[in-house]
Amino acid sequence: MLNLRSRFRSITRPRVDCLTGRRPGQAIVEAALLTPLMLVLLIGTVDVGRLFYYDITVQNAVREGARRAIDVTRTDSEIQNSVTSAAPGITLTGISVTPSTRTSTTTGTVSVSATYSFTPWTPGVSSMLGSSVSVTRAASMLIL
Repeated sequence: MLNLRSRFRSITRPRVDCLTGRRPGQAIVEAALLTPLMLVLLIGTVDVGRLFYYDITVQNAVREGARRAIDVTRTDSEIQNSVTSAAPGITLTGISVTPSTRTSTTTGTVSVSATYSFTPWTPGVSSMLGSSVSVTRAASMLIL
């Protein structure tokens, strides 16, 4: 009879790990609850990284356009093409060159600006930043 009671208790009493005091399966439940949160944070981090990448790419492209624009023999379309080719894989809009006409007597600075429309992947990032973020950069250089 005693042997039967001890077997019955081991079946009805929940098993507890002696070292940690946890029940088996608790780690699986915790992982199931935290995995979606961790994935959203990871994808949000990737989204913010993408935003910085596009910001740096647009900045480098307009800087390259400003370098081309200090040569007064270059036309605006050549400068816009150099800005576009300096940012491969992204579509830049609103590329502008100021002043638009440059001659050998032009002095001062030339400015080139461009805009990229960034769309985040993560709903959390898009709710904070908006569905589309406009990345606009400009570069100015002295005409020699």
